[in-house]
Amino acid sequence: MTTVGQLRSLRAHPKALPVRQLTPRSTNVVASARSSGSRKKPTSREVVPPLDLGSILILVISNTNIAGASEGCHACALRDAIIAGLREEDINLIVAIGHDQDPVAFTPQPAKAYIERYSPHSLLLPHCDAFVTHAGFSSVMAGLEQGLPLAGDQPSNAPRCSDLGAARVIDPDERTPEAFRAAVREVLGNPRYRENAARLQQEIQLLPGPEFAVHLLEKLVQDGCPIMNGSQSMTRA
Repeated sequence: MTTVGQLRSLRAHPKALPVRQLTPRSTNVVASARSSGSRKKPTSREVVPPLDLGSILILVISNTNIAGASEGCHACALRDAIIAGLREEDINLIVAIGHDQDPVAFTPQPAKAYIERYSPHSLLLPHCDAFVTHAGFSSVMAGLEQGLPLAGDQPSNAPRCSDLGAARVIDPDERTPEAFRAAVREVLGNPRYRENAARLQQEIQLLPGPEFAVHLLEKLVQDGCPIMNGSQSMTRA
């Protein structure tokens, strides 16, 4: 069975299995350390729209390359296809479009469709039932840390999540409103996506924290030799 540790290690080789053929035994996996970053604090309107959080909520994080781009660009067309495909569904839809975009330009929208400049993962994902994302690595891990099924189109991470049973891939030639609508209906309607995402969430929770990475680095400096996966020298401090 492929684990979340293998998912992390397979970033550059999304189709290859098993992971031991790809990385040396000295490769170790630890949980991510979240950083608040230096970005300007968003306004309350940009953080959480007025939602009934008890209902189905889908968060869409548009590709960050959209910000400041022309309306004729591919990324903007992709964003517009997602909105068109999901805006009429019986869900709470939140689409984060980037700080350089104006939500007013996307009005009018149905009552349960919210277009926001910025909606942080930490505030919304715990309430979501699914996550539509480009499937960049950080977004994938943020969704799986909450046990959320995914729908994404990134050509390496999204297929790996699909292989793990936690995602529906949107192929490059099917990025249409109908395809995004079908993908969301599938991950919401088929319980295996949620079950597999929950399994990966449990694996993530069992990963050692960043302090273990510090311990490994100190051990490496002290001993001057690689620390092999599963060796006694990996015992946590």
